[in-house]
Amino acid sequence: MGFSAEEFDEWTTLELEGLDLFTVVVSLVHAEGSLTMPLAQGQGFNTAMFKNVTPKIVTQLNFTSVTPTYYIHETLTQLEVKLSDNSTWYIFVSPNPGFPHFPLWQDDPTTILADPLRRGYSNLQTPP
Repeated sequence: MGFSAEEFDEWTTLELEGLDLFTVVVSLVHAEGSLTMPLAQGQGFNTAMFKNVTPKIVTQLNFTSVTPTYYIHETLTQLEVKLSDNSTWYIFVSPNPGFPHFPLWQDDPTTILADPLRRGYSNLQTPP
């Protein structure tokens, strides 16, 4: 599974910050915004913080369903994602203030996209 953004192209740059023995902060930076991921060896969830770009999640396996399963007021949405190998992922979305339900949908068999009109800050968390 990988995180990306619709706006990323050949002008997107990779930045590393705080490189340590078991941790690093990775950023993909574009003129319009960025995607930042704090990474640690053995972490339970991958977290991606999107700033002014359209979130995109891709996988080599096919997504068979993407279903919102849980809302906590305007602060957190849980989506259940089923894959073609019969595994289940849970994606947790923390949307921008003022956007209570950050919509994600299956764009094609291997891609999940977010609503490009709701750009700003958003966090996605998924299993590694």
